[in-house]
Amino acid sequence: MYARTIEDRTLNFAVSGMLWQMSLVMVDKETHSLWSHLLGEAMRGPLQGRTLEMLPSVITDWASWSSSHPTTTCVIFPRTAHVYRRQLHSDANDLLIGIARGQVAKAWKLGDLRKPVLVNDSFDGKPVVVVFEASSGTAAIHGRNVDGVEYQFVWREDKLFDLQTNSQWDLITGEAVAGPMKGKRLPGCRAINSLPHAWFAFHPESETWIP
Repeated sequence: MYARTIEDRTLNFAVSGMLWQMSLVMVDKETHSLWSHLLGEAMRGPLQGRTLEMLPSVITDWASWSSSHPTTTCVIFPRTAHVYRRQLHSDANDLLIGIARGQVAKAWKLGDLRKPVLVNDSFDGKPVVVVFEASSGTAAIHGRNVDGVEYQFVWREDKLFDLQTNSQWDLITGEAVAGPMKGKRLPGCRAINSLPHAWFAFHPESETWIP
């Protein structure tokens, strides 16, 4: 997910119908520049070289999202999208979640996260927690440093807890919902869910977490 403003100009995007590295190419209607959806970068056209700001996001099912955000709004897709269901991600052996920053990238294959579900890891020297909850198809990455303290996490009774205070954290929002840390929020990470062949085509030097 990206912000679509470049230099105070709001762009409107569409699918170009083209592929690059076997991956979708977007086009903006204002300048007809072509954009990589994985990099958020204009690859051709008047805006070539410009990069959209990536926003933190998560892929999950409606039940999980609406329980955390009961007043949320949502987009209703056309009937042609009826085959997109949670099974795509709950049967996610061929998907990964990754982070890229400049020339540094790291990926976690969702199939490897079925057990132990959660891994306390690091990216670019900063501690992160990576979780894949298969029943809802939710894959998320959050920072583990809050107020200068690095926390370790466990998955217990289908919920996320830290070991230091035994507080419970919302997997989607990264906010503590019970315990001494209630109201605190984990730093958000700008992660991408991707097919492995697309991820490594754009990030060939990416590190891969190995269980």
